[in-house]
Amino acid sequence: MLRICVSFFILHLCSSALVYNVSEETNPVYFIGNVEQDANVASMPNVTQDVLQRMEYSFMGGTQEIFEIDLRSGILSGKTKIDREVLCPHLRICKQDLRVAGKSGNFLLTIDVTVYINDINDNAPTFPQTSISIDISEGSFINSTFPLLGATDIDMGANNSITHYKITPDSGIFALDIIPKLDGTSDLNLRLIRALDRELMDKYTVYVSALDGGNPPKSGTLMVNISVTDINDKAPIFTQQIYNVTIKEDLAMNSLVVQVTANDGDTGRNAEVSYKFATIQTDNIDIFNMNSASGEITLVGSPEYSSTPYRIIVEAIDNGEPIRKSSQAQVIVNINDTNNNAPDISINVLSEFDYAIITENANIGDIVAHVEVDDADNGINGHVSCHIIGNPYFKLQPMQFALNEFKVVVNGTLDREDIIEHNVTVFCEDGGTPALNSTESFRVQILDQNDNIPLFVNKIYPCEIYENEPNVTVLVKVSATDNDVGPNAKVRYYINPGGQADFRILNPVDGIITTRHTFDREKISHYNFTVIAVDGGNPVALTATATILVTVLDRNDVTPYFDSDVFEFIIPEEVANLTTIGFVKAKDEDYGANGNVTFVMDADSFGKMPFLLKPNGEIKSIRRLDREQIEEYNFTVIARDNGVPPKSSSAMVVIKLTDINDNSPDFIFPNSVNYSVNLSFMAEVDSVVATVIAVDPDKGVNAEIRFHIIEGNSENLFKIDTYSGEIFLARKIHLYEIKIYDLLLTATDQGKTQEKTSRQLFSIHIKFVNTTAVAQKISENEPQNLIIAIVIAIVTFVLSLAIIITICVIRRADVKKHNYRAKNVEEMKIMETMARNSSTRSSSSRGSTDHIIPHRDFGRNRKEVSFSLEEDSLSFHPPSNSPSVSTFKSSPVDPQPPTVQHSREDSSLSDKNARNINRMESLRLQQRILQRKDPHQWQSEERAKNMPYIEIGGPSELKGDNNSDLSEESLTGDSGRGGSEEDVRNSGLTGVDQESTRSRHLSVANSSGISSIGSHSFSQNMNFSTFGRGTSTEGLSTFPRNNGSKNCLNVSRHPSSSSVNQGYKKVQRL
Repeated sequence: MLRICVSFFILHLCSSALVYNVSEETNPVYFIGNVEQDANVASMPNVTQDVLQRMEYSFMGGTQEIFEIDLRSGILSGKTKIDREVLCPHLRICKQDLRVAGKSGNFLLTIDVTVYINDINDNAPTFPQTSISIDISEGSFINSTFPLLGATDIDMGANNSITHYKITPDSGIFALDIIPKLDGTSDLNLRLIRALDRELMDKYTVYVSALDGGNPPKSGTLMVNISVTDINDKAPIFTQQIYNVTIKEDLAMNSLVVQVTANDGDTGRNAEVSYKFATIQTDNIDIFNMNSASGEITLVGSPEYSSTPYRIIVEAIDNGEPIRKSSQAQVIVNINDTNNNAPDISINVLSEFDYAIITENANIGDIVAHVEVDDADNGINGHVSCHIIGNPYFKLQPMQFALNEFKVVVNGTLDREDIIEHNVTVFCEDGGTPALNSTESFRVQILDQNDNIPLFVNKIYPCEIYENEPNVTVLVKVSATDNDVGPNAKVRYYINPGGQADFRILNPVDGIITTRHTFDREKISHYNFTVIAVDGGNPVALTATATILVTVLDRNDVTPYFDSDVFEFIIPEEVANLTTIGFVKAKDEDYGANGNVTFVMDADSFGKMPFLLKPNGEIKSIRRLDREQIEEYNFTVIARDNGVPPKSSSAMVVIKLTDINDNSPDFIFPNSVNYSVNLSFMAEVDSVVATVIAVDPDKGVNAEIRFHIIEGNSENLFKIDTYSGEIFLARKIHLYEIKIYDLLLTATDQGKTQEKTSRQLFSIHIKFVNTTAVAQKISENEPQNLIIAIVIAIVTFVLSLAIIITICVIRRADVKKHNYRAKNVEEMKIMETMARNSSTRSSSSRGSTDHIIPHRDFGRNRKEVSFSLEEDSLSFHPPSNSPSVSTFKSSPVDPQPPTVQHSREDSSLSDKNARNINRMESLRLQQRILQRKDPHQWQSEERAKNMPYIEIGGPSELKGDNNSDLSEESLTGDSGRGGSEEDVRNSGLTGVDQESTRSRHLSVANSSGISSIGSHSFSQNMNFSTFGRGTSTEGLSTFPRNNGSKNCLNVSRHPSSSSVNQGYKKVQRL
């Protein structure tokens, strides 16, 4: 009792309800739902994994004709096609309530399942008739209605039932009135909306269509034939008033005696004439029949000869409304005698069909049919004899106590499989002279008996199925034949209990074997079971069997799996090439190619790692491994099978390199660039002088560094911390020890097998100032170094600018004092000129240039260019056409010197002589200075001084000034090389094209006379100049001007709008 209570309690707690929806007309077998999963049986109380695995599902109340449930999985499926209109006729909601029981040992649960069958639009609206005909009188009133039969749609739902009607063609004469009813159907009326005129149109055909709401909609059509009737105003008239005919006595039954005809002048129904015998007759006319429609009078009885004819009154009646009109005529029938009749055979097959039926196992003598023979003759002419001809399986036997009646009986063994149907012919002959005979035939069908067993097409069905195919996958279709017919030949197929756990036949009629679950080849690869074929014999059914051999084919459904997620290998660095690092291993339980595993690196690692991964999982090194570059390698290994498509899994490979002592310590400070510090001689004892920094790329003890001083510390002035590298002042510094100490430092690692040592020179500058702190601070604070560097750069720039200005000012003063000459020839020519020329010349430079440039206009050469150097700027004064003085001016240094003009028209011989004397004295002074110094020493000193030069650049022409010293003309005067242009031409210099030479003229006045300094530039960037220094007592010396000197100040002449190639002027102090 307690167990029942517990069971009842569990049943109550484990009850559940499920709702499914399925569409009608779905071909079986179709999936509806998984009751076990949808009811969440696994989560119910007291449902353990063991209970769940042993759970069996079945319907409560027996089997279902429509549905079936899988015993193990609980999958609910439909096994027959559902016609909702047949299952739930005229119901808007169609559902099937099921109760499913799940049993596992002493555990029981029930699940209420409701399956709603959803309607589909599979039926079109239909009318009771496809067409009807109605007559409408031409006198009908407008809006008169005529009832029509409405359409019905056995589908349900708003979209599947009838939604509207339409009439075509829309002639404007007829319309539809739709009257909805409570059950959803409608009454239809055809309404006349325009008057009819029979004389214009006597017939109409319209089509009434009923449409449902499906997509696309289905429709049904009713054809309505409308006849416009006339008013009945005329009666029928016979074509003859008296019909006189003669017939034979032996006239066959249903033979035509005579046809009467009457015409009605009306039309439509008013002109339709029907015929009948008048109600009152003078003779018995039962042997005659009249066709009311055609007026044909036929013989339906046996007339007897008589000398008196039959007199028949016939009547013709029209179909007019409301009063039918009629007329009458007379038919006279005369009978002629013939005296003989053939037998008339009548066969009764004793069944509801037009053929006889008997089973194939009928016994001999069993009755098949009844035969009755009639002969209208009298006496011996009316006696008949009968027998069956051409069929030995049947015979005739006379009936006792009945004349001319026979029975057809079985006369042999019947086999339906041999002859399905027999044709039996009865032959009868009367006793007249001559004898008359007749024949009549009938069919006998042999009914089947279950006397044949089913025969399978194959006794063994080998078949294959891939694993992981879904449930209800078709495995094979078995087929058996049965030579019987009907139910006896209807074969149904079943699986023996040994195979029902894995396979099933959803529809026993079609023999299609499907799976109950998915298969796993890795667990079971072969199945075999027996299929039974059972025919429909009753009461005993016959059976046959066949064997099904199932091979489960492999699919690539198992992913290779590694022995470990991470494979870690530890090897020393610098191992030999192609050294085996280790192996990675993976397994795949699939079969054949699906289970063959090969190993590859992933795409991100392939070709980037110094390792080779063989297909068998072996890892080899393929190049030198240096731990100091990469200490640990991580890459992904993919195990891929050879299935199609392949499956793969991955694992991480970690290769760690252990360190070997293959690197020496590397000094960071000091180094080859920064290897010195300053130390104040006032530094305190044990103060830190500097910290030596060194690194070792190795690891562990191989990277532990020890520092030592091995040279340069003989006075033991310094000491070093072996571990930290700090250099301390070991004792107080004496004044005589102020000097530079070059210490040789060593950094030694602690390698176990071999120590490695590096050496570095370190200089300590002991000074009177305490610079160590500053240097250390700068080292510690790099951002401040940048600020200090910027400040120093700015100060340097300002100082450089000031120095340049100062040099320019000094240069200006120096130019005033000295006039440079280029060669000794100039001095000699000046001496000769003074002796030869005693008269006054108009120009101080005419003798030096008249013969050199005879083709030029000296007036044009009088144009001058003046420059002034004021404060920080060097200005350029453009030339003018009038004579002017070229000067260098420096306001801060000197007051503006007096300007002295020199021209060829105004100067006197005494002025020329005085100028030449001054020039000669200057050259002698320069020569004496140069002779006292070695030329190389002089040039070195000049370069050390970095004396600046002034470069003046400008265009080769100025707009509107064709006579300036930039327009490819030469001025007579000093070119800035120590001599005049005459000196250049007379000196025999051939390196300069005189026609391409351009000279600039600068004039400076001093207390001793007028001197000029110029800069000569050549075309095509060829520069050559000579300078000379001397006094009045020294000889003349020449040397080339430095063409590549730096530290020059450029002053550019601003170009005009017609400027062309620029030239350059250089004023250089040597």
